[in-house]
Amino acid sequence: MPAFECRVDQVQLEKAKRVFSGMPELQRKIHQQALNKTMTGVRTDMARAAQKEVTAAYGTLLESVTIKKASANDPSAYVKSKSKPLPLVKYTVRQKKDGVMVQVLKSKPATLIKHAFITTMKNGHKGVFWRSYKGDRKPVSKKIPYGALPKKYRLPIKELYGPSTPDALKHMGVLDGVLKQADERLHTAYDSVLDNEMRKL
Repeated sequence: MPAFECRVDQVQLEKAKRVFSGMPELQRKIHQQALNKTMTGVRTDMARAAQKEVTAAYGTLLESVTIKKASANDPSAYVKSKSKPLPLVKYTVRQKKDGVMVQVLKSKPATLIKHAFITTMKNGHKGVFWRSYKGDRKPVSKKIPYGALPKKYRLPIKELYGPSTPDALKHMGVLDGVLKQADERLHTAYDSVLDNEMRKL
């Protein structure tokens, strides 16, 4: 998913130049603060918009969105959402006898992933896993629980993942609303920072 790019319109730029003529450092400060304030708000908007579509928690979605802030050396700023899929356990999951019930989209019912299971690894990581069976699923020995088998008899497991935050934002045109709000946030933030500096004169 591409990063957001917000631009200050010419009217706002000319206003800053006119009021703070001869003070380029202050002009840059206003520009920097307005952009950074906007990107913080946009990050929140992205997480909230995605949360309306999927069952993942707001905090989880917020963590997947990063901000590149404007600085004195680089006046550009943007918000970017990682395209890496989220672990399936971050969505609504429930262990059943024959697998795991999973609901990713709020608009869709939960579905059963047969033979999947929820567990916490030794390192503390919790996830939904699937054992990589080859052939049939007959146990090595009915007398020995699977967990008690020597490691060489156990089949490897892999973690299951769900859609990424960008995928959630693309669903049903949600991204359009976030982009429109981002533009509105920028103009509001720029006026707020500019007025604040004017009061200091």
